[in-house]
Amino acid sequence: LAPKSTDGLVKFAKNFFNGLPETTAICISVLGGTLSKLLQELLKSPQVCGWLLLSRLSSKSQQPLAVLLPIYSSLGEGGIEKMDKRWDSPWGSTVVDVVAPAFRLILKEYNFAGSQVPMEDEKLRWKEIDELELRLNKLLRNLEDTWLGPWRHLLLGESSNSKSHESTQKKLVEELRAKCNMEVNETLLKVFLGNDTAKDGDSWISQLCSKNGCCIGGHPSDHIDEENGSSISDDLRSRYRLALQLIRDSGIKLEDYNEKREPIILVLDHEIQMLPWENIPTLRRQEVYRMPSVGSISAVLKKSCYREDPSPFLVIDPRDSCYLLDPKYNCKTLQTVLEGLSEIKEIKVEAGLEPPAPSAQELNDALGNRDLFLYHGHGSGDQYIPMRKVENMNKCSAAFLMGCCSGLPYRGGRYVPKSVPISFLLAGSPVIVATLWDVPQDISQFVKAMLESFWRERSDDVKPERIGSLMADARYACAQQFLTGAAIVCYGVPTAITTKRKKKKYLKPMFEICFDILGGHSKY
Repeated sequence: LAPKSTDGLVKFAKNFFNGLPETTAICISVLGGTLSKLLQELLKSPQVCGWLLLSRLSSKSQQPLAVLLPIYSSLGEGGIEKMDKRWDSPWGSTVVDVVAPAFRLILKEYNFAGSQVPMEDEKLRWKEIDELELRLNKLLRNLEDTWLGPWRHLLLGESSNSKSHESTQKKLVEELRAKCNMEVNETLLKVFLGNDTAKDGDSWISQLCSKNGCCIGGHPSDHIDEENGSSISDDLRSRYRLALQLIRDSGIKLEDYNEKREPIILVLDHEIQMLPWENIPTLRRQEVYRMPSVGSISAVLKKSCYREDPSPFLVIDPRDSCYLLDPKYNCKTLQTVLEGLSEIKEIKVEAGLEPPAPSAQELNDALGNRDLFLYHGHGSGDQYIPMRKVENMNKCSAAFLMGCCSGLPYRGGRYVPKSVPISFLLAGSPVIVATLWDVPQDISQFVKAMLESFWRERSDDVKPERIGSLMADARYACAQQFLTGAAIVCYGVPTAITTKRKKKKYLKPMFEICFDILGGHSKY
């Protein structure tokens, strides 16, 4: 808990951030309504639809960085929503419906896709779905271009070779201070050096000087107007040019953002969690995890029992897993794959019950004693596994919840949203793969691709792969890479796959040891 007075607030904040893992956390909020109008007046900004607040919390050695970006236009398609079709939005009403009305319309039409088409006209039905696939792809590209622009690089993880440049970066910072009289924001400089931002070099230099790591404005080029010399002084302009030259002469290669990078954790405001941020072009190949808050990252790592000393990340063994298939759902494709994996045990359901329920012992074994639990069927599986019982567990396995809207938070008015993944996280689950909206049978291809990557042969000297990094390729296995693939997200913290995980052996309580020594006779 935060201190009651402001005296210890700085110390509290430092201790809080020092307790976070090295993994980069990206916090994103979209501000609309009254807050948007207030910011517009304070910053004397042109008319906007809303504001995007992005914060980057990197390693302990780097300064936090916050950027406030105006959203000048909503992501709409200019069409009129058809009133003859009723559709209850699973997230209710949020700021997304104002700044990105096209997203709601796409999901609504996808929900009704083909319902007005005769069953025998399969080609027309797939034509509608293909058009919606293209529209969602376009919307995500527009989101990146119009909302983030060149700031999209702030969402990327640390470059794989960033540590090799640390000494050069420190020297560069000293030169910028001495020769250009510039107090440079080192976090933003590191992002600049580690990404493909060379073409925007002039415009980024002005942002490097932002005080306290806070940047306000749209495109960075807004701060340097080539045609209007009065926007900044000639002296400042010359210093920017000198700084850019020093950066280009530093010998640090500006990397392509498609290279292999360290994972990131997205902390999204509950107003925008339904958007598939992981599928904007910049993040399509990035390893991404979601968490409900920054503090929950440390909480899950502290509670989880899946950490092993040699690995900086949590580790699970997919051979120690089990699955539950909803008998009311057509799972033939996936069941064939699962039956071929002898290591996985199936949890049977009892016929004649409504809903048919597995035994309590099997569910306890599935979530409390195994590394991985897979559910495939309708919803999130909470009809079989009450979430209140899950939240009270001391240990919980990683989970794949492959059903419609299994990962979408449900809002209760002004209260904090609840979701099945949050219940699993409270129980100590390291990672939960779930969906944001209704998904078709096509999701079986994603699960199949993930399982095949789990059981792929790995040599001893290969670095363990993580679940988040395997998801990018698995999404491409879906026939609809956006309508189906983009719906699948990963909650939790970076978790690696291994086939060598050692089960912890717990010592028996003393009374059990004495009981064994005495021969196990109840009279003693």
